[in-house]
Amino acid sequence: ARKKAEELLARLRAAPGEFDKLAREHSKDPGSAAQGGDLGWFGRGMMVKPFEDAAFALKDGQISDIVESDFGFHIIRLTGTRGAQAKPFE
Repeated sequence: ARKKAEELLARLRAAPGEFDKLAREHSKDPGSAAQGGDLGWFGRGMMVKPFEDAAFALKDGQISDIVESDFGFHIIRLTGTRGAQAKPFE
């Protein structure tokens, strides 16, 4: 699995615009593969620590190195950030 992740990362480094296509073809995540790897918005404390640490260290548009978690190997692309949103007091 790591070898395959390394091969995919090399392809992404050469052609970053292929992320969506490669995620659809190779991702094993049932929740995001069909969306080209898009996980939607998430905040701190919502993902496993290695994944969260890597995701929050990225700059917009940047692709991570391989991240290993209990769920496998991940390659993360940050597509945007937004500030924390306050919940209404009620």
